[in-house]
Amino acid sequence: MAAMDLSTNVVIGQGATAQATATYLYSKGYEVSILSNQPNQLPNHLKALYVKYATYPSIYWISPGIRLDDDLIKSLKPSVNQILDVDYFVRQTQAKVIFVTGTNGKSTVCLYLKCLLNQAGFSAEIYGNFQPGLLQALDTEYDWVIIELSSFQLARLSNCRVAGGIITNIISDHIDWHGSLDAYKHIKKRLIGLCEICVAPGIANALCYHDKVRRFIVNGYRTIEAENMAAASMLLSELGVACDIPRKPPSLPYRFAQVSYQPLIINDSKATNLHATVAALTGVLHKYTKKVLLIMAGMSKNDVYTELESLLQKYEVDLVIVGDGHAALDDYTLNRVNSLDDLLYYFEMYSVILFSPGGSSYDQYKDYLARGAAFDRVVKKILART
Repeated sequence: MAAMDLSTNVVIGQGATAQATATYLYSKGYEVSILSNQPNQLPNHLKALYVKYATYPSIYWISPGIRLDDDLIKSLKPSVNQILDVDYFVRQTQAKVIFVTGTNGKSTVCLYLKCLLNQAGFSAEIYGNFQPGLLQALDTEYDWVIIELSSFQLARLSNCRVAGGIITNIISDHIDWHGSLDAYKHIKKRLIGLCEICVAPGIANALCYHDKVRRFIVNGYRTIEAENMAAASMLLSELGVACDIPRKPPSLPYRFAQVSYQPLIINDSKATNLHATVAALTGVLHKYTKKVLLIMAGMSKNDVYTELESLLQKYEVDLVIVGDGHAALDDYTLNRVNSLDDLLYYFEMYSVILFSPGGSSYDQYKDYLARGAAFDRVVKKILART
């Protein structure tokens, strides 16, 4: 690959991706600064790189979560190239790359792909929206790298091209960021032009028709998990990797995890959007007849709550919300509390408890993993008392 001018790198933002990018570039001896209009909240090893102005940038490294119309982005010099860590990685790596996007199921499909590739004897790792630090993967000789892409990343990706891709589904999400459902769909479908072979299971079949999509999975799988595993297996088959589907697929942390059986307590902190919460609650209601406590939390995304409201009305479900999100559900809410610790009282009143936030974790936690761990600690407290 042709070398890029990395003489004066300006990393935009202070989030996990920005920190990982700056750490990597600095470790390689490049000149790096971290540009932000926000107060310096960087960890100690990066604090000295913080600037409010970048005088002589050669390249801007963009954090995908920063809006395209953000004042900081508008202030950047138009003559200087902007790049994502994904762009640079794809151009430099010798590994084969798979992109995965969609509203729900991205992380699960990534995990399935890694599992199937490992079983077939290949080295593989997951990066991108799944976990930051993609540039660090350039220091390891992986056979395959799986990159989970958010719509924010897809909106900015340039003309890189990879071996394969999967679009899990396209449902209304991040409308506050993209402006409309049509705009959101358009961004998601950009993945098709970035890969040689694309698989689009289920409903994405109709939404993502394109002559570059080589194969589709038809509807008919009994569970979303089965469909996701089939999508992963089909893509690898199209890419020439023979693999056997495991009897017990791997699972993500805090994805519908049962942390207690008496009472039944489910930690679904991975539910960072409303669609995931609706799916989790539907699963619980189909299996259990006892009264359910649904706990939601996090930052909502201008969601339409019609489907969830219907479930709350039809079944015996009490709703408690942690924090200030999901204001549209106030008429259905038993109570609103400030923190997870305030839930201890409610745990003693129900035999089925579902923690499925339905919003991002950034109001109180750095990510859904930290939020899930905090909920587990609360569960341990109540179990110790009983």
